Amino acid sequence: MKELAKIVELKSKVAPGRYTVEDLRLRLGYDTGEMRRSDYDPSIIEQHERFNARLEALLLHPVIGTYLRELTPQQPYQASGVAVHHLDGIKEEIQSLSPGAYIVWHGYLVFASNAGGNALCFHAPTGRVVWADHEMTEDSIMFKDPATGRYRELALTPENLEVGLPTVTRDIPTFLTDLLHDRLTDQLDSLD
Repeated sequence: MKELAKIVELKSKVAPGRYTVEDLRLRLGYDTGEMRRSDYDPSIIEQHERFNARLEALLLHPVIGTYLRELTPQQPYQASGVAVHHLDGIKEEIQSLSPGAYIVWHGYLVFASNAGGNALCFHAPTGRVVWADHEMTEDSIMFKDPATGRYRELALTPENLEVGLPTVTRDIPTFLTDLLHDRLTDQLDSLD
């Protein structure tokens, strides 16, 4: 992954960030201790603690965690036709935006997106990179059925995410190399 850091620096004009797991917890998660001290509603604190637990699995994943600690850009940049997010962009995706805020609960982490809001995501349980359409709610996902080319809507369940989020690759390091060398533009455009 170290050789990729040089490419990130060339593309973003600044070296990638170097973060500890604790830095990432603070930058991407919720400060539930501060929420308690500020007398937040206990149900909101509980929800944010569940979010932080899901985030922890992503931070501790051997490949995804390494990407976040060593290759996350300090400034967003374009590669293979998508915007690769910095930590603030990842945080916004997983806390506030569709699809990231809905699928983070199932082990997906948005790290890049196209101009239409569709996203590239790491999936911690399987080590895959997937494509997620932005047309998603907390209850349903929308995806283009590869067999028909038509869009379908399904309930948002772990099983339906497996169906509705096409696998781009199962090899994250090779994917990152190809992404940074702008070799994936056509493949990602075909998913849009």
